[in-house]
Amino acid sequence: MYSRGTPLSDLKGIGRATAAAFRRLAISTVGDLVYHLPADYEDFRQQYSIAAAPLGAPATLKGSFISFDNRPSWHKRRLAITEGLLQDDTGAMRIIWFGQPYIARAVPLHTPLYISGTIELYQGARQMTNPVWERVSDSPVHTSRLVPWYGLTRGLTQKQMRFFIETALNGLAVEDWFHEKFRQQHRLMAIAAALRTIHFPDNEVAANLARRRLAFDELFFLQISRLFLRERRQTLSAPQISKMMTPMAMTAPLGIKLTSDQERAVVQIFEDLKKSYPMQRLLQGEVGSGKTLVAVMAAAAAALNGYQVLYLAPTEVLAHQQYEIMRQWLAPFGVSAVLLTRSRFESSNMPAAGRSAVLKALADGTANVAVGTHALLQRQVRFKNIGLVVVDEQHRFGVKQRMAAQYKTGGLTPHLLSMTATPIPRTLQLAFLGDLDISTLRAMPHGQRIIKTFLFGPPDRRRVEIGIRRRIDRGEQVFVVCPLIDPSDKLGVKSVTAEYERLREEAFPQAKIGLLHGKLKSGEKENILRAFRDGRLQMLVATTVIEVGLDIAGATIIVIEDAERFGLAELHQLRGRVGRRGKEGICALFTSAASSLARRRLEAFARTTDAFQLAEQDLKLRGPGEWFGAEQSGFTEFKVADLNDAALLAEARSAAMEIINSDPNLASYNLIRLKVDDLLSKEHHLS
Repeated sequence: MYSRGTPLSDLKGIGRATAAAFRRLAISTVGDLVYHLPADYEDFRQQYSIAAAPLGAPATLKGSFISFDNRPSWHKRRLAITEGLLQDDTGAMRIIWFGQPYIARAVPLHTPLYISGTIELYQGARQMTNPVWERVSDSPVHTSRLVPWYGLTRGLTQKQMRFFIETALNGLAVEDWFHEKFRQQHRLMAIAAALRTIHFPDNEVAANLARRRLAFDELFFLQISRLFLRERRQTLSAPQISKMMTPMAMTAPLGIKLTSDQERAVVQIFEDLKKSYPMQRLLQGEVGSGKTLVAVMAAAAAALNGYQVLYLAPTEVLAHQQYEIMRQWLAPFGVSAVLLTRSRFESSNMPAAGRSAVLKALADGTANVAVGTHALLQRQVRFKNIGLVVVDEQHRFGVKQRMAAQYKTGGLTPHLLSMTATPIPRTLQLAFLGDLDISTLRAMPHGQRIIKTFLFGPPDRRRVEIGIRRRIDRGEQVFVVCPLIDPSDKLGVKSVTAEYERLREEAFPQAKIGLLHGKLKSGEKENILRAFRDGRLQMLVATTVIEVGLDIAGATIIVIEDAERFGLAELHQLRGRVGRRGKEGICALFTSAASSLARRRLEAFARTTDAFQLAEQDLKLRGPGEWFGAEQSGFTEFKVADLNDAALLAEARSAAMEIINSDPNLASYNLIRLKVDDLLSKEHHLS
């Protein structure tokens, strides 16, 4: 008997080469194998006699081979053609296999067989090409049924995959984590039956019932793992930051009035900071909605209560920008800030401080707020008592980095505030973020920004560049964004290096143009951005390094080359680089895509300025895995579940909440607890 964890090599017939092929599909155990689900089925249930079999439709014949012949193709001498003559009581038919000379030895003569495939006419005679065959039996696997088809890799065939999956299912001892009463309540098949049926269904109804069970499992365990995390978080101890000023009193020295959304978010965060367990809150709002001010107020509250704050930014450029804002806005409260990146270190109350002085201030607690990049997570950087961790553009950080930030101090677990300028669709919030509290900023502090978006093709380029030249002459600045750093013949899309040379030498020879991309050294990037911010550069040609957080007041135009290569959320982030400080912005999308779908997608983007609507559209187009970014979130696509199935998602969530509410530690649900622990040990989740 096998268990889910049985090594695949324990299955008879799986040698070293076959095991290596399965590993390329991330299959190393029996459990991995039985959860490698069919991509589709081919319907070979209809059996025909040779005389009655139709042309052009899937069919199964029952007969015996009376002869085989191997010969080379006269088109390609190296290609072997195997021809067999199949016979039944109604006649005979030629069966052809290409490139499979072993068939003549493997298929027995004068033995009843099922042959499944599609019949076609060739030179006036009916024949079947490259069919599947097996001996006649009461339980066929490869023929005469709904036959599963799988994703494969080099070294594996469909027939091998079906054989090994059937072997595994026949020997698998699987205990259901849902008891019978629960399954009846939610109309679920037993897991053993669902696994066998999803691979080898008798009919479409059975396949759908099996699919429903497996989809429910995926949604249920996603939900209960999030709820379990929330319960477990409440057993941790965090700093209780209880002495709070009112939001109005805090903003008075800054001369700033909060929007209603900002005020609501600040109140929610302050309430979280008072609790004895760590806050896990996500602050979402599009570009310009005022997330930084909310973070500053949270940082000031923590610092005024005697705790340090760690503020993580994804890039050195953004870290320096946020440090300047923090330094300015925290000064009225007597709160000091330091900047620490790989190449820079500064202190608001020690202007000439070196790196060692900054590190000492962090270690002895005289530095209240530390702003920086991944450099803050280095082992030699020590803190005295972190009370709050703020992660800006949290999706830019890997899970281990976010965890390292929160556990950079011993003893109490700091509160965590994550921020994103890419609004998360409601469906994903319900499905994936059950362990997080979410605050949303929709209102814009300076009123609604005006950014007009236009879609252009190659013939429009000269006209657009004439308009840009007029804008530059009026003192406005321009971003030009390309997908690649260096030219690529294979991809055929624009690179910043080639476009920079073209713009400088041909289109705008009189303009002062800068080049910015990720391969430049930190100091070079900072000098270029400073020149652009100060107005010494009129145009900046860049990759998506400018996507996050940059605030360049004079930039009013952004040109995005090969726009079809970017996600809608990414395009919106780029569009947010212009139209700031009440100025009208222009976003020019260039595409040479022939696909009508790609053009419709960009046209829809041009018509929509609401980031929340775009996030929903982006989810539909790209799916949750790509939307989150598998590398950063660790999230992988569902095998079966569909987030658009709102009813099943709601049922799974309700079931998970019922179990967690009755037994927060899952002490009475041992199999569910083991599954949750396994998921959390493997999964990189957003919190």
